[in-house]
Amino acid sequence: MTTTDKTGLEIEEHGTTLIVRINGGQHALLSPDIATQLGTLVDRATKIRTSMPSFSLARIPTGS
Repeated sequence: MTTTDKTGLEIEEHGTTLIVRINGGQHALLSPDIATQLGTLVDRATKIRTSMPSFSLARIPTGS
């Protein structure tokens, strides 16, 4: 991994839809930092969901 590689979550918000890309680096590792970011994201999504009844969560797999 080079110093220009950025690991973590990339989050886009489109109204009630959150699009999240998880980058675990060259070896696709889920580091403790990414796990913490995911926990924060779940808390955020839960708050959005309770304020907007039409909000839903979905997992869209991507190719390698």
